[in-house]
Amino acid sequence: MLVLENGDKIRGDATNAAEVDYTLYGLDNNALKQFSDGQLPNSIGDLYTADSTDVITQLILVNTGAAHNHVNIYLTPSGGSARRLLPKDIRLEPGCSLHFDGKTVNIIDTFGSSVPSGSRLIQFSDADLAAGILTVNHSLGNQYVGRPTVFDNNSKIIEPDEVDMSSSLTSFTIKLSSYQAEAGGAIAGIWRVLVLGSGASLALDAVSNLAYSSSWNGMTLQSPSLDVLYDKIQTLLNLTGSNLAIGSDADGDMYYRASSVLARLAKGAANTKAFMNAGATAPEWAAGFKVLSFTHNLAATGAESVTGVGFKPGMVILVNVQASGGALLSFAIGASDGAVTKSFTSLIEFDANDFYINAGASDTTYAYGRLTMTADGFDITWAKTGLPTGTKTIMAICFR
Repeated sequence: MLVLENGDKIRGDATNAAEVDYTLYGLDNNALKQFSDGQLPNSIGDLYTADSTDVITQLILVNTGAAHNHVNIYLTPSGGSARRLLPKDIRLEPGCSLHFDGKTVNIIDTFGSSVPSGSRLIQFSDADLAAGILTVNHSLGNQYVGRPTVFDNNSKIIEPDEVDMSSSLTSFTIKLSSYQAEAGGAIAGIWRVLVLGSGASLALDAVSNLAYSSSWNGMTLQSPSLDVLYDKIQTLLNLTGSNLAIGSDADGDMYYRASSVLARLAKGAANTKAFMNAGATAPEWAAGFKVLSFTHNLAATGAESVTGVGFKPGMVILVNVQASGGALLSFAIGASDGAVTKSFTSLIEFDANDFYINAGASDTTYAYGRLTMTADGFDITWAKTGLPTGTKTIMAICFR
């Protein structure tokens, strides 16, 4: 803030008269007050004269002109000389505003964002080019400033023909003659160049309070506020669970898509494996194998169901072994995936698509069956050759 004694004056000027609006706010005898408003003249003039001990809390300048203005603000003590309150000839681009509280200067661009400290955002047109070259005056106090970024009249970043920083501490040149030639001799509309001082950053750039719009592309358009973005992300992900239904989590859990949301599959028991469930809708954990046995009367034909497996097998291995008195009498082994079955016995290998069991020592008397996988096991449709008799115990090893 600034303290004015009775008779002290705030004065100012701009490049062009009647283009830069000003307003002054503060305390008059401890009461909030708008002291004055108007437009800066093009030569130093009075903006406000204190009639008591007054406090200036805010000075706002807005460039309403079509081109940039260099602005100056002074304090002239009663009976004294004018002294500058701001750096000399601050450049204020069209539509931008300057806010001064007696301590800090904040320049707001036409997007509602603060122009970063140690930077300059300068507008120019073809009329500002001399033989295709733009001279940029920056007053950043360093010959080698950050690499300038040039925006054309469609707000697209373009690569200049050349940037020459060899001239002085306060200016450099940008060559744009190829863009003039491409446009038929003159670039169109208003272009901009952003200059950062050495070590300056855009990280402190203010974020607007714009509402979220689906047209925002996250790059060239002005961004909405951080709070609005956070709320939008929460809405899209819905962290309460309706479309991010993960619940609690633990090491080893897995995540998968389920009806347009993200769902969690809790970790399985030790040595289990991941499978798709029977409805083909979600993954699940299971051992993936089952060993059981069943009996078959060789004389019987027709369908026989084997259940209790707990899943639809992807492969079944069938084994039958007969022994007596420590001697091996016969065996039969077969494997089936429900479409192809291969089988052989102690007497003969069978190429047909069935599981075969010999009745005894003869290779012409046997039973055979074709497998069909079911939700809880498999069916065997038995047939026979000759007149086999006896009941066989068959071991089934089922794999999911």
